[in-house]
Formats: sequence, structure tokens, C-alpha cells
Amino acid sequence: MFKLTSEMWSVGSTGDGLLVIRFDQLWDYSIKLGGDFVCEMDAAGWLADRLDAAAGPCGAPPVDQLMPPDHFLIFVRGGERGEDLNVNLHNRRDPSAPRGGNYALSAITPEGAKSIAAEMRAINSQ
Repeated sequence: MFKLTSEMWSVGSTGDGLLVIRFDQLWDYSIKLGGDFVCEMDAAGWLADRLDAAAGPCGAPPVDQLMPPDHFLIFVRGGERGEDLNVNLHNRRDPSAPRGGNYALSAITPEGAKSIAAEMRAINSQ
């Protein structure tokens, strides 16, 4: 089983009302995973609350929420057989919306999810 060695992210907004999370992970043997996650800026506060809940000690029930043009799925995995919990964030963004498509951030550590949520709130309050 591979081990996560580092996790990095940045949270920003675009001039056209979009929130962009850039997320990268480095695993054993120099395996790098990551990418962008895009959604409407209006969803930032709601999404931050869901990330915080999912990053709690026991996780949270899965969330499947349509907020056009975004469709979020947030769920927790791990915890079985002593595995660490991790948070997964997906968005099936309407293809006709700006930067439409499918986005997924997988295996976010609870600490990372809480930090991303805090950065989302900071940007949303500006």
C-alpha cells in the first residue's frame, strides 16, 4: 500500500465568479496525483461546511447535492482495518457552464480538508 508523503493546495477565485481549488498529492515512489476543482463561488460557504463535517473524527454521511450548474458528491472513505479516513469531493459540472466538466479531489486528509474549507471561507468573505 502506498503512503502519502505530502499534500498541497491553493484556493482562489476567478474574475467570472468561479472558485478554483488546485490540489496535489505526492505519494511514495514519486507518484504525483492532483488537479483542479471548479465550482460556482456562490457554493463556497456551503461547500466549506460540508468539508468540515466530512473531516470530523467520525466523518459524515455522504452528500449528493445539485446546485446548478454544479452537482456535488462529498463522501468519506477509510477507517476500515485501521486505514486513515479521507475526504472525497466530486463535482459533475454542467458541460455548458464555464469550465464545465467533471472534477474530483480524492483522498484528501481530514487536516487538508479543514484547511481548504478555511481558505474557501476567507475567499468567500472578501
